[in-house]
Amino acid sequence: LLLAMLVVTACGGDDSTPTSPSPGPATLAIAPQTDFLAVGTSLVFEARLTVGTSAPRVVTADWSSQDGRVAAVDRLGRVTALAAGTTTLRAVFESQTATLNIRVAPNFAGVWTGARRVSACLHPSPTFCQTNYPPGRQFPTALTLTQARDRVTGQLIFTPPAPSPSSAVSG
Repeated sequence: LLLAMLVVTACGGDDSTPTSPSPGPATLAIAPQTDFLAVGTSLVFEARLTVGTSAPRVVTADWSSQDGRVAAVDRLGRVTALAAGTTTLRAVFESQTATLNIRVAPNFAGVWTGARRVSACLHPSPTFCQTNYPPGRQFPTALTLTQARDRVTGQLIFTPPAPSPSSAVSG
């Protein structure tokens, strides 16, 4: 009987110790999931590896950009938008690959000031097209543009100077 127990134990017999489950499939993702940059801006991306149900962890990936004329990426994942267009950002870690499509558009945001020459007034208005301001008169102007992704909105402001009595046009 003792010999039989030794044989069963030596051969593995009935081992009730549970085996640890496999960690599950690994996936690589790029974060943040930003798909838009304006020309001249930079953003640092991360490669995040998730194994099974574990929390994602940042890994050191090999980075590349499909079109380096549109956006360049350095070894740390910093992407710099260079010209309008689209490109695919790629991160590779061990046997995992992640990609992210990025659109790049010109950066229109800003404030411009200057002077605007009035060439014609088709519809008189109390603030701009008055008979006191003959065609050809210059007015200080300001243009403010705001950019949200690839949508640009703006405000154009004309500031007519106070008319002088000698510049009034008689009618």
